[in-house]
Amino acid sequence: MYGGFRVIMFVVPSSIACRVARKVGEGRPGKSFLLERALTIGLSPPGRSFQTFPMPNESAATRRSWWRRIPGIAGKCAVALFVLGLAVRLTVRDRWVVANTLYYATPWSILFVLGCLSAVWLRRRRAARPLAWVTGLVAVACAGIWFSTSWRTGPSARGAGDVRAMTWNLAHGRWGLEGLAKAAAMHEPDIALFVEADPSRIDVRAIFKSAFPEHHVFLLGGGIVLVSRWPGGDARAYQFGSEKTESRIREIDLATPWGTWTVFGCDMASNTLYQREPHFRELAERIAGCPHPVICTGDFNTPLDSLHVEKLRAGGLTEAFEAAGEGYLPTWPVPAPVLSLDQMWISKGLKPVGCVRRWNWRSDHAAVITEIGIEPAP
Repeated sequence: MYGGFRVIMFVVPSSIACRVARKVGEGRPGKSFLLERALTIGLSPPGRSFQTFPMPNESAATRRSWWRRIPGIAGKCAVALFVLGLAVRLTVRDRWVVANTLYYATPWSILFVLGCLSAVWLRRRRAARPLAWVTGLVAVACAGIWFSTSWRTGPSARGAGDVRAMTWNLAHGRWGLEGLAKAAAMHEPDIALFVEADPSRIDVRAIFKSAFPEHHVFLLGGGIVLVSRWPGGDARAYQFGSEKTESRIREIDLATPWGTWTVFGCDMASNTLYQREPHFRELAERIAGCPHPVICTGDFNTPLDSLHVEKLRAGGLTEAFEAAGEGYLPTWPVPAPVLSLDQMWISKGLKPVGCVRRWNWRSDHAAVITEIGIEPAP
């Protein structure tokens, strides 16, 4: 009974509708298909369709045309990002919140790549070929600045200092905190500060104590761990910014053979949509009020060519790699780093005599290892 009703109410009208659609769309296969499909679905029972139709050739051709448009769209995006990134880098830099996102996303290495892609795309357009040559020359200039600011050559200074200090972002130990601790111990640091060393359900202190049996281990909170050959006092914790843009700073005094040194461990907020200037200003003020030699190190989530790190330079601090580096400056993201986020700043009374980066597959940050000399008192 229901079967006969279904045939009368749905199958017959559906077949008639398809014939009408083919007649209306004669000579226009695309329109015929759409009419036929719409009428069939509209006259079928809810959730059912008695007929399915293959996509016509015109639809397949449309899909192929979209694939052909992708290189053109990518080329236009590369040109736009190259021009905007270069303009921001040469003018406002990361002074403003919106501009800083573009500034951090387009270091000189990325501008070089974008410039090459833009030049290739413009070269394929006859009217824009003169502009392609100009773009290529600008890309070469970006490469020159990249190499001159990111590479340091010189003799290795390993063992030349009185103290070896190290900082390393351990990426929350997601690839094995124990392996990272052992890899760090192989560099034999006297002082080592680790950031994002906070995997859950793991005895962090025991892991670092096993890797550094002769060192003191300080769990400073916020995922920051300090390992020191010499004893230290109580740590002081500071939080800058709001919950979503929180920068974690830890301060601790160490009793070294040369007197008291103060270590500032930093894990600055990584969110690009906030103003970094107040955070660096407060950090510089706290360092300026410290009466002892200072090592300020960690993951600053801000590259060394930022306007905001100038506050540390203005406070008399020296960045170790800038002063005595050897190799490649950027530290993130490994294995193809483009930003110098991990830094070590040293105050007067101490002198960096060597600084290198070392990579390990367990972390997306490179470790910073610095040889520090003791300047004689005046």
